[in-house]
Amino acid sequence: LARRQWAAFASGVGLRLSEEEMEERARRRRLASDAARGASARAERLGRISAGVEAWATATQESLSPLHAWVARSRAALQVAAARIWPDCTVEVYGSWAAGLQAHHSDVDLLVRGAEPGSCAGGMVGALRELAALLEGEEWISQPTLVSARVPLIKAFAPL
Repeated sequence: LARRQWAAFASGVGLRLSEEEMEERARRRRLASDAARGASARAERLGRISAGVEAWATATQESLSPLHAWVARSRAALQVAAARIWPDCTVEVYGSWAAGLQAHHSDVDLLVRGAEPGSCAGGMVGALRELAALLEGEEWISQPTLVSARVPLIKAFAPL
């Protein structure tokens, strides 16, 4: 005789299960249990990785905090220089420094908003050439160089 077992449902209806059906339900319970253990282990690993990244980011930001004043001074100095060409422009920090994701090797990206390319001969490249030439005489920056790329930019160095 095949062994049968009763299964009760929330509706109160009972059903007799065959051995195959009982084995299939047991197999599904094992699979669900294994999946839950696997998910728990993955979540634990991800938690450890997340904690490690957070600790690294906190330590990095603390070690870089003295540079925030330098970044602000560089932004303000570029604002003064760019305003000689575009009086209504603003200079903003963007990129990793603006997002708080900078590392020790990160550069500082500064964006001049309101730079009207039509105000200089040669469009945007001409405007950037004019700004680079203007920056040549500044004490706070060295080697301003126009870099030709899809989006032209000025690359420079500013001593700490």
